[in-house]
Order: sequence, then C-alpha cells, then structure tokens
Amino acid sequence: MGVFKEASYFGNDAFFEQLFKHEGVCVWNDDDVYEFMSDAREASWTQGCVSTGVKGSEYYYDSNDGGYNYLYLDLKPTWNGNMTYGLYTDSVCKNEYEGLDVTVDTVSKNMGLLYGDYLEKWNDALEIYKVCQPCRAYNLAMNYDGGYQNNDDGGRRLDGDYSYYNDVNEGYFQCNDDAGYTNVNQCMKFRTHAELEVATWEDLVTATNQGGILEVTVGGTVFGSERMSAEMYEYMLQQRRQGLAAEARKAKRQANIVRAMEPKANAWMRSGSITVAVGAFVLLASFIRVCAKRHKESKKRNLSEPLLFQ
Repeated sequence: MGVFKEASYFGNDAFFEQLFKHEGVCVWNDDDVYEFMSDAREASWTQGCVSTGVKGSEYYYDSNDGGYNYLYLDLKPTWNGNMTYGLYTDSVCKNEYEGLDVTVDTVSKNMGLLYGDYLEKWNDALEIYKVCQPCRAYNLAMNYDGGYQNNDDGGRRLDGDYSYYNDVNEGYFQCNDDAGYTNVNQCMKFRTHAELEVATWEDLVTATNQGGILEVTVGGTVFGSERMSAEMYEYMLQQRRQGLAAEARKAKRQANIVRAMEPKANAWMRSGSITVAVGAFVLLASFIRVCAKRHKESKKRNLSEPLLFQ
C-alpha cells in the first residue's frame, strides 16, 4: 500500500480520462455533465506553465531581466481539493502575480480555458470523488433494462433481465461504462494507463495544507488531519467575506430600487389620501342630505294627519 500522485497533465489516456469514462459516466448519471467534463479535460486545462501573451509595464517589470515580461498561467490547487488557475511572473510558475490590473478569469476566458461558473461546475462534478473510492466502478442511479424499471433492493440491482448473473456484483450497482466494460477495476486502469509516481513527504505536507487529502498514516506520521489548517481558515474567511460583500451589494441594489420608487409611491399616497378625503366628504354630504330629506318628509306626514290622532 502507498500514496501516489499523477505525473502527467490532461492528455489522452491519462488519469482523468480513465476516471471519467469508467466511473464518471455512471456516478454522474447525466450526459450533459459527462460531456462537459470530458470536453473540459481535453481542451480547457493547460499542459503546465504557459505564457499568457500579456505583457507591459502595467503588468510586471523585471529589473533583473532588463525589461517587461509576460505573465504565465498554470493550474493552482485550492482548499478542499478544488482546482483553479493562478497567474505567475516567472516561466516555471513559482512566483504568483500579486497585481490588480489583470484577473485570472479574464486571461483564462481569452485563452479558451475554464473560468467563472464553468470552473465551479468542474469542481462541483468532482465532489463525488472526495471520499474513499473502491477500485470497482459502480453506479448509484436507477437502472433500466428490457423495458423494466429497476425496483429490486431500492433500485440498486438490475431488474427485468437475467444477464446480471454474469456480473461480478450480481447486478448490484452495475456500471456499464463508456468503454464497454462492466464494473471495471479502475485501480488496474490507473496502473496501466496513467503515469503514477510515489507521493513524497513534501507532496503529502502540501496536500494536507491545502485541505485536499483524507487522513492517512505514512511511516507513523498522520497526514490530512481533520483539524483546520491556517490556509483552510483563510480560505473559509475569504469565502465568508465574499458572501457578505455579495449580500451587501444585493441589499444596496434593493435599497436603490426602493428609493427610485419612493417619489411615485409618495404621489400615489397623496392621491390616495385626497381620494379618501373626497370620498368621505361626499359620503358625509349624502348622509346629511338623506337625513334632511327624511326629516322634511316626516314633518309633512305629521301635519297631514287628523287632530284626533295627533
């Protein structure tokens, strides 16, 4: 047993391809998500540290190099095993760019890479893998076969067909993947198709600080502690600040809408008050008129009656 890392990037027949076409197609159970992830894997990530083509004094000046340099872009892991991009000032993407006049989202969009909501969609799809996984590919969805809905054992066993007798899992959680396999052994696929290398002590420390590794003991040292690291705390604090800022902007927009409607509302209130006052005056006048008319008719009636009855 050991801890390994993928040495290659996002080329064909590498780790992510094996992961997606053998299990992703089953656990996502959504053709749109699967196609998006497959297309993004093939064309929306860089193959290492690459030049952005952005150059000029407003971006970065290297006095040691005697001029203005391009910014570089590369994959940047973040808290909880998520992925994003980072901008760097050197060709090996070691020194992160700290300027404010250009954003990584703008650069990524111009280069045809993932950005914004698309990047969030990528990370959301990978959430399913952030638990210990079995080697055997599996399916958590309801299965359909031969026109019958799978309704055996809560929808976890293939029903309506006896072909599952040849399945190693007897039809339970059966995954028929995009490569023609049924419940393929992914560990075998990673070993034969990916470029795995032994993870070093530094790799495990980095993964622990990023918060993207489950707790594992190697040589008596526990990595991936459940305790929150300083980087994780800063990340969560930043997310909370961004959330509060978004709520503040929303409240400000709503307040502006209310203020914009206030003159019209005041006019309607004045108009309503006048209408109510006029209505009350008319009602009062009508009441007085009716009372006067009744009094007049009552008086006429009393004068016309015989004295005997008076």
